[in-house]
Amino acid sequence: MRSVTGSRGPRWWIKPLAILLALALSLGVAACGGSSGSTSSSSSTTSEPSGEETASGGGGEGGSSLLIDAPPSNVDLAAPKPFEKYCSKTLSMEEAVDFKVPKAKESGQALTQMLTTLQGEYFISAAWGFQEAAKEAGVAGTTLAAEGYASPEVQQQQFGDLSQGNTKGVVILPSDVNGSVPLVAQAKSAGIQLSVAGSLLNSNEVPQAVQSDFALGEQAADLVAKALKEEGKSGGAGLIMAGPKQATWASNRLAGFEARIAEKYPEIEIAVATNQNFVDPTEGLNTFTDATQAHPEIQWIYSVDYNLLEAQGLPSTYKGKIPYIAMGLYGTSREALEEGTVNAVIGLMPALGARIGVANAVSMLNGEKVPAITCYPAPVYTAEKLNQPTVKWEGYPAGFKP
Repeated sequence: MRSVTGSRGPRWWIKPLAILLALALSLGVAACGGSSGSTSSSSSTTSEPSGEETASGGGGEGGSSLLIDAPPSNVDLAAPKPFEKYCSKTLSMEEAVDFKVPKAKESGQALTQMLTTLQGEYFISAAWGFQEAAKEAGVAGTTLAAEGYASPEVQQQQFGDLSQGNTKGVVILPSDVNGSVPLVAQAKSAGIQLSVAGSLLNSNEVPQAVQSDFALGEQAADLVAKALKEEGKSGGAGLIMAGPKQATWASNRLAGFEARIAEKYPEIEIAVATNQNFVDPTEGLNTFTDATQAHPEIQWIYSVDYNLLEAQGLPSTYKGKIPYIAMGLYGTSREALEEGTVNAVIGLMPALGARIGVANAVSMLNGEKVPAITCYPAPVYTAEKLNQPTVKWEGYPAGFKP
């Protein structure tokens, strides 16, 4: 901190000089003591290299001293559309494929990954991506799971337990965009570097690696329109598997879809959008069956995650008969693409998100600055385009167990 004290005035004015010095000293103490007020700063074990200015951005205030281009503290990152303009770094498809993880400068460091659950291929892929990246960085890696998207308090408890151990960094997929924000304060208090990967956290004080869920919804609407056009239709009413209501990623993928059809495809209608409590194929098929009893004439299906509705279980009335657009290239969705029961799948690359999360955590432990929000792309897979280079970040090797 730059000193605010100094000496001015002729030396022969001894008494005035004493008064001035006393006043200056009091101001200096007040300035240093007040630095913990509204100005945000990182209290982690890794301090910013001396001589460098804080790299905040997007309006200037808030954010860790190791973040580049942090959005302003008054921005609601949970709001669907505005989020996209706060991407500090946007990876191209080529950069995503070739993304490298830095080596840890200190040996013996440990990272922990905190996932909402380990039920489902998305999360297993994220666990694999984390473990591989940790090995490349030369750090120990452990994966923990909570109890789904309604359990931010479980993650807070887990984090509290971690703070008693030797973990230096945590890569987290938060349970709730707002409910998990207290983890930021927990990390600061424990001197742990927190890195978000895969699902947004409403904070400008930690680095995040995410896709824009709103943009994913827009992308899905374009694919539905394209599939209908290929069948000679300009529109039609359809069904949306909208996922857990409390999950921001799901609601934003729905909001993006709704916004795009309102903007570009007035002939496309949403007959019904069903919600589920979990990303579970059995529950999903049950809600689909209930919805189609009330709306049997649907002409397309959109699922915010493929595991909400696996095509293999669809009734013959719909299976392969109407366009189906989904998100998440998993083993089951790949089979559906090959069989022609799904038209297109938008890739979520969970292993890449975890990989970027590790890179950010290790870089900060090395004392290096990182982008506040790294946005990575979403490849589109069809039966003809299943062997794109990005496939390596979509799944996990056979036999892998987190």
